[in-house]
Amino acid sequence: MRNIKANVLFLISVVALSLSISQVNAAPSKVATAQVNAWTLAAVPEIELIGSLGNEFDIQIHSTNPTGTEMKIEKATNAEFSSHVVLEDWKAHMDGDKLSFSLQDDEKIFLRIQARNGANEITAFSTPVVVQQTTPQLTLVEAKETSLRVKDDQEYTGISVERKFSLVDSEANTSVFSSDWITADEYDFINLTSNKSYKVELSVRLKP
Repeated sequence: MRNIKANVLFLISVVALSLSISQVNAAPSKVATAQVNAWTLAAVPEIELIGSLGNEFDIQIHSTNPTGTEMKIEKATNAEFSSHVVLEDWKAHMDGDKLSFSLQDDEKIFLRIQARNGANEITAFSTPVVVQQTTPQLTLVEAKETSLRVKDDQEYTGISVERKFSLVDSEANTSVFSSDWITADEYDFINLTSNKSYKVELSVRLKP
């Protein structure tokens, strides 16, 4: 009889303990929370010179930032940017955007760009890019009794150009001959008068 009572009491204790554990597990947990708004930093964009002819030049922006990231472009006359000018002030850009600007005669400038994130945290500046006036460089390659060969030694960055070579009688100041618009950088004038002075002129344009 005593064993039966003991077993009954043990079972009652186990059931009571199980109910207590279930009640503890079922009780709602209390959690404290906090939050903060955070922005990752913008990546430093870069500038590439993709075209330059005369006083006009084109640049392209390279960026891994999302579309619409605001960027600022500065120019200066030296690589230290000791006296810089804001060329474009915090405008939204995306990778691949192209911009066109103009130079003054014989002007040489340095360009740099930076970006900022949505919290107005600003990146460092990009590596400066040098831009200077690109004009034809005509040289006399060869002179014979009845012919002249000339060449345009200028390199035109990132663009395709066409050239027109013209010959002028120096004494009469009259046109002798003009070539068509061609892509070649050299030209031969033939069937000329020996021992005579000529002026050679070169015009360059963007290839249509």
